[in-house]
Amino acid sequence: MLAEVIVILIGGTAITGISIGVLKTLDRMATGPKNGKDDRGQYAARLHQPVFEELEAHFGCLIPEPLKKLYADHTELDRENFRVIPDGSDSENAPLNIASYIPADIAAVKSQMPGTEPFLAFADDGCGDAYMVDPRLVDGPVLFHDHETGEFSQICNSLSEFMSWPRVEGPVD
Repeated sequence: MLAEVIVILIGGTAITGISIGVLKTLDRMATGPKNGKDDRGQYAARLHQPVFEELEAHFGCLIPEPLKKLYADHTELDRENFRVIPDGSDSENAPLNIASYIPADIAAVKSQMPGTEPFLAFADDGCGDAYMVDPRLVDGPVLFHDHETGEFSQICNSLSEFMSWPRVEGPVD
């Protein structure tokens, strides 16, 4: 009886530990590192130093200019926890929550959710969902990937359009 209780406790502890590890990994993939200045510094360095050659080899195409323009704008890349307001809407009706931008490197691509392989995630909402583009298109639509359903929805017709929309600083709802 005692041995059975010990086995159950050890098994439950192992499952809990694995579950916590998986959740922490998914959270880190979605929002970038949160612990320590070194991790944050490394994440910021990756944001500011895109490795387009890796992405071009991976996707088999040249990286489009609108993506290069985004990753050249360090002020924009450093934004966190803000809302993007689509044309024709206001901050109360249709904000798009952005927790942070995602580095443009092969490590970020490899950490994307299954089913998103043809796309490049450039931002996330802090809840595991990503804003993505198809880098094979010159200025293709921005897609929103819902990690819970695996579904994509088109946000707008191009990354250039998305980047032209107003930003509102403040906490993401």
